[in-house]
This record gives sequence, structure tokens and C-alpha cells, in this order.
Amino acid sequence: MGEANAPTGGCYDFIIFNQNESCPSTLDNGGSGSGTRGEMLAAASSADSTSIVILNLKDGADTESLNFDTETAMPGEGLETRDMLIAESPNLSDGVMVAAVENEATLPNAMVRDVLVENPRAAKSDDVQAALDNRANEMPTFMRDEIDEGCDTLSEIEVKRSHLSAFGLKEQLAYNRLQDIYRVDANITAFNDSLMVLYDLKGGISNKYRKAMLYLSVQDTVLADSVIDNVYGNIELSSEQENERQSFIDYFTVKKRIVAEGFIYPGSIAIESFNGIYNTGTGSPVVLSALQLGWAGEISIPLPHYQADTATFKNGRIMDSPDIGDKGHTNNGWLILKPNPAGDYFIADYRLPDNMSEGSIIITSIDGAGKKVLSVNRKTDEVVVTTGGLKPGVYIVSLFSGDAIVESKKLSIVK
Repeated sequence: MGEANAPTGGCYDFIIFNQNESCPSTLDNGGSGSGTRGEMLAAASSADSTSIVILNLKDGADTESLNFDTETAMPGEGLETRDMLIAESPNLSDGVMVAAVENEATLPNAMVRDVLVENPRAAKSDDVQAALDNRANEMPTFMRDEIDEGCDTLSEIEVKRSHLSAFGLKEQLAYNRLQDIYRVDANITAFNDSLMVLYDLKGGISNKYRKAMLYLSVQDTVLADSVIDNVYGNIELSSEQENERQSFIDYFTVKKRIVAEGFIYPGSIAIESFNGIYNTGTGSPVVLSALQLGWAGEISIPLPHYQADTATFKNGRIMDSPDIGDKGHTNNGWLILKPNPAGDYFIADYRLPDNMSEGSIIITSIDGAGKKVLSVNRKTDEVVVTTGGLKPGVYIVSLFSGDAIVESKKLSIVK
């Protein structure tokens, strides 16, 4: 048989490997895991940097003040509050957006819509959507649809959060590989020391628990107890954290008894204790107890299978928006002005005739002099109009479709 020829054409391209022109290898050079450790540290550093960027982007780097100002804004401060929130968009937090939605006395539907349209996250947030659902003055469907158009748009802070998740995943995968390397590599004589350094390097409560279990595996109960006693330091625990801590102490006590008695698998007393943790405990000790019971043949642990719940997809509402008709215009009116009298703003709630989709709103003084012209390009909408530059008095607000007047209303401005 002659020498095989390299495949050409079709799905194959014969490329000669050139190390100088190729991407660097991501494989470790040897059993020490130094390359993987460097990868983990680099990912952690990138995650930390990205976290700082996110903190500076979110709510203008002052969530507490922005949330307070939004929650406590009073009636009459709606325009100022709306403009304040838009100035910090598109990076508002869920909490601030919810505060804006819930302050109905200050922010009418049109202003809330203006703010949320500037923040694509609003279309994806369960909390924001629930707050909109619960408004006493229900937001019209067409406004909800405008907000939900953000489903397929990402703001800068959402992109940064996706980067943060990617760095976190890369760090975790490298960390998992390092654990495997330290446990199975015959070239590492003191693998426990390497794991201790790794757990300290990674930090976090879960790794403190791992350290305690590692000390216990070499029967060093003194150091194991010391780690367990100082897992949370001086941190004030939530009720859930306290329950998990107690569950871990219970689990740890059973494991210490098994080690002290020289057993590999749990006996009847230990099984009873693990059952108690499994059924009434909290957090990771529940999973660890389940594993112990599974090894002892007491329970079967099926692998979960998850499917997306398509019924909860947020963008389901915007696929085929129904015709909203007159959306509440009374007496077949085409134009509603609110509030009237107006202060520093009013809302022009309009709809155009069925065969029209573009028009204009013109504000004139009582003597007919032109003052302000706004173009509208939706069949129906609520437009926030500022009254800056308009003196107190009576004005005529007219809705035009082309050159034809659809409807005119009187508007009083008081300041």
C-alpha cells in the first residue's frame, strides 16, 4: 500500500501546524497544575475587575441614594424624577426600577414607560414585571409592549454581567481541575497541603468547610473543629445561614464519630443521623447526607432533568400584539391632556384615525401664535410634554394628522 495522501476538498483542509502562528496551548505542562492555577488566578482577577466596573455602572455608582430619591419623590416631582432616572439609564438596578414603578403617586404610566424603555433589563426582570402587573393604575398594553421590546437588547451592564459569569465559570472549571490534579497526581507527595493552599486561595465559606473535612480525613479533629468554629467569623448570619451552619455542625459531628470508630460506611446510628439532616436540614449538608445515604444503599439518587418553562418567557406578550382599539379614550376622544391644569409637564394621551400612523401635536397660545410642535409616529401613545419656555396661561393643544386637525383641547398652565 502506498503512502496515504492528505485529504483535500470537501470538509477537509490540510493545514501544516506552525507553532509560531497558532494559539498557545491551554494544557498544563506537567503534573503540578501550575498552568491551571495561573488560569484560575487570571480568571479571578478578570472577575474582580469586571465586578468593579459593574459597581460603577449600576445606578451611577450610588444605588442607595438613587433608590431613596425614587421612593421618596413626591407628587409634583414626577418630571424631575423621570429625568433623574433616565440620566442613569440604561444601567438602573432592578430595585430602583421597581421603586419607580411602585411610586404611582409621582410617576404616571407614561413616565414609568419612558424610564423602563431606556433599560432593556426591565423586559427580563421578574421583579420589574411583577411590579408592573401590580400597579393600581394598570399600564396600557401598548406601553408594556414597548418595554418588552428590550427582550432582545442588552445594556452595557448586562454585557458586563455576562462577562463576569464567563470569568466565574472559567475560574470554577480551573479550580475543579486543580482539585482533581492534586488528588490523583502521584508526583504530588503532600496533596493535602496543596489542597489546603487551594482552598485558602479560592476562599469563601464552602472552601472553609472543605478544609474542615480535609483535616477530618487525616484525623486531625483539633484543626477541623477550629475551622468549623470560625467559618463565619464575626459575620452576623441570616436565619438561613444559621440553619445551614447548624446542619453542617450536625453533619460534621456524625462524620467525626465515623472516623473515630474507624468505619468507612455509616452504621445504623449514623444513618439515622444522616436521615435527619437529609429530611430537615438546610443547604449543602442535605446534599452531603444524601450522598452518604446513597453510598450506604439507603436511598436512590436520581439525576435531575431540567426543561425550560416556555410558559414564563417574557417576550411572549410582544409576539402578536392585539389591536388596542381606543384604549380607554372616553366619548370617542382622540386627545386627552393630563394633568390639566399642568405644572412643569403634561401628558398628551392621543390616538390617530385608523388609516393614519403619523401626525403632530401643536401647542399654541390662546391668540393662535405657534409655541411648540411635537412629531408623533405611533398610532396611539402617551407623550410626556415639558412646559419649559411656556408662561402660565391658557393654551390650545391640537392633534394633527397630516394637515388636518383631529382634535383640539384647552390646556391651563400654572407655575
